[in-house]
Amino acid sequence: MVIISSLVIISIFSRLSRVSCRDLSVTAYPAKLEGLVNEVLNLTVYVDQTSDGDDLSLQEIFWEPTISYITPVNTDDMMAYAVKVGENNTLQITSSIIGIFAIKFFALYELEEQVFLNSSFDIEVIVGRSKVAENILVNIMFSFGMGFALLVMGMEIEVDQIIKAIKRPIGPVVGFCTQFLVMPPLAYLLGYLLLETNYERLGLLLLGCCPGGVGSNFWTAMLGGDINLSVTMTFFSSVAAFAMTSFWIWALGTSLVSASLPIPYMQLIIALVSFAVPIAIGLWIRRVRPALAETIRTKFGRPLWLLCLLAIVIGGVVMNIFFFYLVTWRHLLAGASLGFFGYTLGGGAALLARMERSQVIAVAIETAIQNGGIAVVVLNLTFPSPYSDMALLPILAFFFCSAGPFLFTLFAIRRVFDKIMGREEDSKTRASLGKMSFDKIRSEEEKTEI
Repeated sequence: MVIISSLVIISIFSRLSRVSCRDLSVTAYPAKLEGLVNEVLNLTVYVDQTSDGDDLSLQEIFWEPTISYITPVNTDDMMAYAVKVGENNTLQITSSIIGIFAIKFFALYELEEQVFLNSSFDIEVIVGRSKVAENILVNIMFSFGMGFALLVMGMEIEVDQIIKAIKRPIGPVVGFCTQFLVMPPLAYLLGYLLLETNYERLGLLLLGCCPGGVGSNFWTAMLGGDINLSVTMTFFSSVAAFAMTSFWIWALGTSLVSASLPIPYMQLIIALVSFAVPIAIGLWIRRVRPALAETIRTKFGRPLWLLCLLAIVIGGVVMNIFFFYLVTWRHLLAGASLGFFGYTLGGGAALLARMERSQVIAVAIETAIQNGGIAVVVLNLTFPSPYSDMALLPILAFFFCSAGPFLFTLFAIRRVFDKIMGREEDSKTRASLGKMSFDKIRSEEEKTEI
């Protein structure tokens, strides 16, 4: 709510009589105000008063945005909110946040009551992201960091366990069914029930259609899941996404927008290659230099994965700070529901398949946590900013409510529980035994070379 100086109000009301807004009309140019964040936006407003009665005589009305982050350029002049009746008024405003808002008009009565004009006179304000060049250096450093983390994860993987999962693909099949047969319709239903706009519903649907991402592998490792199964599921889901993601975008997404939706084949290829190549290099290092792989894995593995997860969360907050200003309970409930239903359905299906505890954790996380980057690409190709940013709200709600902070809490609880139960010492013992086995393999290799 805009606060106007009481002295200004008194001076105005010394010249006004009783207000009636039925005889006022507002004409604005442009009718829809569009611009970029922190950009000066110019709006011409003409207010016409159709009645000539003395009791309806009015000299000024006032404008008010639906969010306080839209302000006049000259914030020191309180009369910048005033619009003179019967004259062309040029308003200069700016917005410090992206989004879709409105400017409303009102008159004042007896120093207290605000009488708003008909909502048909409201002016829509559309504020998009600034079209500035991305920080290439930061992106390159982040990509290298993620690639190195995946390379270290490759050193953690046991090839024989992956081959076992492929020969008896209970885990990948369960994951495929929950990820591609359950999650997309579930996301569509939650969007239909909870969200209000089609672009927000499309955002949630696209998230539910995406394959698993790198984050699911990191979290599986951090929470004691079967990393071999997780990596296997991520690879197969990334391959299956070429057909399944495309199908669900066509089947459910086209009804939400008038234009045809782009299928992100290039992004799917990039996601698959950027995942598979570092993992393969890590596997190769483990094969040819097992002692080195064991040293890197034990000293850098989990701290590096934890650092990557923190970087993802912090980066998401910094790049999407608008989320905290615009999010509603609908976005939070839709995003959180998709995540928790994913954990429940994935873990429940794995339990029904009589899988081991570590495998249940892997399937649950792989089902719930999707590669959100693919959804973002489709939204950016489909909608301009800020519509694409508004479509991100349920996606960001998902990651903030049921992925990052939620899983960090589980990780902290697990660490405390393991420390209380003495499992931390057991893990150190298993690590020592693993190192001994690597040293034994290395010594046998050296003997063979001699």
